Amino acid sequence: MDSGIAAICGALVGALTAFGTSTLTYRAQRETTRATVRAEYRKEVREPRRDAYRKLISVGMDLAERARGELIWAEQSHVSQALNLKDAVDQSWLEISLLGPANTLNAATEVRRNAYLVFDCLWSLYAFWNSTLAEDEEARSNRLAQELESSAFPLLEAVLDLSRSAQLALEDTGVD
Repeated sequence: MDSGIAAICGALVGALTAFGTSTLTYRAQRETTRATVRAEYRKEVREPRRDAYRKLISVGMDLAERARGELIWAEQSHVSQALNLKDAVDQSWLEISLLGPANTLNAATEVRRNAYLVFDCLWSLYAFWNSTLAEDEEARSNRLAQELESSAFPLLEAVLDLSRSAQLALEDTGVD
């Protein structure tokens, strides 16, 4: 009977060991799966946001640089090229409004608002060049130049704020 008890105890120990091993294996696989799902979720959230943020930051910087540059006064084509950025600003802002988060959307809205101020100045400049009024051209030209320059700096600041907000949003995925 002693050998029977020993066999039963051996089988019981073997069963408990197998159960413990399978439980540990299950938990390890579950944690690995969770980590994989978290990483995939971060990637799915981060990549579209990064692309949308990058587009608006790039377009905003381009517009601010064009508005501050001397080339804007050289030819009407430079003004037209800057005005053509309006659609890109609107599309990028729309993407960010859908992707969020709210803090970054607020910064993107500020970029869009300041871009519209620059666009208003550019339209005024475009209209000035196409007008036939010759009276007080130099004073009006100087005023337009000053307005355009002063509208470019808040746009640049708004783009830099968006960049900082985007960095924080891309670092914080909300999954920990």
